[in-house]
This record gives sequence, C-alpha cells and structure tokens, in this order.
Amino acid sequence: MPTADPHRAALAQLKPADWDAYLLKHSGLPGPRANLELVGVTADLGTAAQFTRWAALPDEYLPLCGAVGLGRLLAEGDQSPLPMLRALASDPRWMRSNSS
Repeated sequence: MPTADPHRAALAQLKPADWDAYLLKHSGLPGPRANLELVGVTADLGTAAQFTRWAALPDEYLPLCGAVGLGRLLAEGDQSPLPMLRALASDPRWMRSNSS
C-alpha cells in the first residue's frame, strides 16, 4: 500500500477542524524530513479556506501544506492564490539554513 493511502483515508474520516492536529502529529517534524506524502494528500483533499489559513500561520508544516494546496488551486486555473503564493515564495522560513 502506498504510504499516502492511510493518510488519505484518515483525513477523509476527520472533520476539517481536526485536520490541523492530525497534520502536525504526522508531519515528521522535528526530524530530518517533513512528511511530503501527507503534504500531497492534504493538497489533494483540502479546501481553499484551509490552505489560506494554514499559509498564514507562524509554524512551518501547516504553511507548507497551505502553500502546496494553493499551488494546486493555481494549477487548476484559480488565479486568486497568486498574490499569497508570491508572498510565500520569499517567506524567510523557507530560507533558513540547516545550521540554525
């Protein structure tokens, strides 16, 4: 079974209000690598409202999920996420070195 399938099933069963806790619990952080499979599933299943809220949060994993989800919306032809994605592209959180 692909590693994304259990996450897809779990998120489909959760209320949207419970997604944050699930995502943070299964983020893989702190650690050497964020759970990118979960990011992809979240981008597939989440909503524009979730993506926008996550992208504005101060941590790292939920904004990552938000940015990828907003990118999915843009790729599907919705131009509304473009200003937020441009702002996120120069967000200092993405520019931290591993030495910090």
